[in-house]
Amino acid sequence: MVPPGTYCCQLRSSTAVERGHCRRHHGGRREKALPLELEKFMSSTKSTVLVSLGNNIPRNALWVICDAFDKFVEGYFGVVWRMEDSEICSDKKHVMLMPWIPQNDLLADHRVEMFISSGNFNSIVESVYHTKPLIILPYSTEQRLNAAAAESKGFAIVMNPDFVLDDGDIRHAIINLLLLDPDYKRATLRASAILRDQRDTPAQPESAKIDHVIKYGNQHLQSRVIKPSQLTTSDVFPLLMALPTATMMYVSMLLLCICCCSCSGCCWWFVKCVKTCKKKLERMKTENAQVLTVRGGLSRVYNGGVFKIKYRARGKDHSTV
Repeated sequence: MVPPGTYCCQLRSSTAVERGHCRRHHGGRREKALPLELEKFMSSTKSTVLVSLGNNIPRNALWVICDAFDKFVEGYFGVVWRMEDSEICSDKKHVMLMPWIPQNDLLADHRVEMFISSGNFNSIVESVYHTKPLIILPYSTEQRLNAAAAESKGFAIVMNPDFVLDDGDIRHAIINLLLLDPDYKRATLRASAILRDQRDTPAQPESAKIDHVIKYGNQHLQSRVIKPSQLTTSDVFPLLMALPTATMMYVSMLLLCICCCSCSGCCWWFVKCVKTCKKKLERMKTENAQVLTVRGGLSRVYNGGVFKIKYRARGKDHSTV
């Protein structure tokens, strides 16, 4: 799948052109002749606009676009619109609605001046290849990325379909592309020249690689063997774990020192806790019995200042002072 947001000026191979059905004549299919119905309609107008917006555009936006077409002079300006809904713009004589259109063949016709699209990748590639500027009304995330890329190169005008509420905006965009601003046409011509500048067909580079492997083998193309520790970077994990631990300990000790030095109450509480712990340890040493020497069955025990001798005989404990 071609990454969203890439398009003609960023392509480095002709495989994307092949995917968009915009191949060079010597490497792909030629444009076919238009159906008689389309040919007759386009011959009756001097300029044609191609519209293909998909099925996700809001219905009110479609009516606004239709009203914008209604303001143009009949006989001079024609519209070929891929539209499955026959109710929209059905009463306009200069608007031809079709459930399916030969898009690439229409864009290749010199009578088509511009393309109003939803911003699919193939549509942008085909339109730029045939030097047709675009008005893009993107709806999905991928279409928005493609539209932003096309607008940044200067051959497209992007409009939000959710906020197309005035037919004047559509008319202004169409007039800009066709009449007023020649920069759009120049940018489209440059992008088309870059896209067409493919010395090899898509099959030629792949064929050259296969011939190279047959001739020399593939040992020199393989990457060197690396250790599992290098592949997983497991030797870095202990360091990554030790750094935050050491940092937390250092910060804790620093905060404790600052607290003891700045707050007399905290310092007094800390010292008191330490003294209390020392006293408890000393009391445990003196009160608890501690075995000093052990020899055979006899044990010398010190408890409360009195030495007691304990010995074990026949499974019973005996003690003497």
